Amino acid sequence: MATVKRRGNGVRARGINYDTGFLPGEELSRKSFALETVRHDMAVISGDLHCDAVRISGREPERLSIAARQAADAGLEIWFAPFPVDLPRDQLLPFFADCARRAETVREAGADVVFVAGCEISAFCGGFIPGDTYGDRLQAMASADMEWWSSLGPVQERLNAFLSQAAATVRTHFGGQVTYASAPWEFVDWGAFDLVGIDAYRAAYNTDSFRGELRQHLTHGKPVAVTEYGTCAYQGAGERGGMAWQVPHGAIPDEDEQARYLTELLDIFEEEGVDTALWFTFAGYSRPGGGKTSAPTASSGCSTRCAGNRRRYSTRWLPGTNAAEAPRPPAPAVPARRPITRQAGVRTDGRSMAQTAAHDQHKHTNDRQPLTSRFKLAEAQRG
Repeated sequence: MATVKRRGNGVRARGINYDTGFLPGEELSRKSFALETVRHDMAVISGDLHCDAVRISGREPERLSIAARQAADAGLEIWFAPFPVDLPRDQLLPFFADCARRAETVREAGADVVFVAGCEISAFCGGFIPGDTYGDRLQAMASADMEWWSSLGPVQERLNAFLSQAAATVRTHFGGQVTYASAPWEFVDWGAFDLVGIDAYRAAYNTDSFRGELRQHLTHGKPVAVTEYGTCAYQGAGERGGMAWQVPHGAIPDEDEQARYLTELLDIFEEEGVDTALWFTFAGYSRPGGGKTSAPTASSGCSTRCAGNRRRYSTRWLPGTNAAEAPRPPAPAVPARRPITRQAGVRTDGRSMAQTAAHDQHKHTNDRQPLTSRFKLAEAQRG
């Protein structure tokens, strides 16, 4: 494998995920959504956490628009990320078109906007993996054997055909950069996109291979965005990675655990030349400890001890409170952010990102994938 060139000046944009509500019906992950709350949250993300970017995710276009406008007012780079869980297949492209127009309105007003054309669509939308609902599909994945995993070839073909259509639809209405938030089992053809988007969770099972897996995504000749990474705030959560929301009995709250995970992964992302890294998540509204609590445990919402003293990351999360309710002392001056100046195959520092290593499937953990299916997936791909 060729040596990956180091960026030297680190991750271009560091930020966080922000949920506006993504599950359907009564399962909606965020029941309450008020303008003043969103305005306060964006001020915290920009002013207190010193983030460069925010990925605004959800199923309701108007909520996405509201949050994007508030993020723009707060000076944040916006990753406009519609997440249409279980939306009927024939409604997906019109849905993306609507969202693309909304994102373009924000972009034309002067904000830096990246459009994220869905998240793990093969599992969260119908017509790809068998199952009537996202719950059915995740259950099928959890109980699948090696034969099932090895039969996903047609799923990959259908997914890439749809993603090509989605990207073309978005570009009809949106003039900025376009990407997709991919799952570990999805072999995405990145030709239709400007950036490679991955959910990069490190856990015990892939600690040794994590850096190598990340490097494989750099072989596409395009900037790599980590659209999700994170864990919860209790002892041992880092070994569970994105599955840490399944809290073991007797777990001991520990914000330092979450902070170590953040800083260790940001070190890796900086060294490997990742363009953008987005922590998952600002607050887990549907998880115990994910809202207004001092020690979130079952949520990967950021504790404010996360990276408390790592000023070089431009994210300062104060000890003792949840980020969603952080006090707001006067923030120190933050250097101006570097603008989006991406070109295919070129980093913002001008160095080539193309590598000669052969592409292999990314096998990291995922916040929503059941634990059993992760190990089956890894074994199937090694075979």
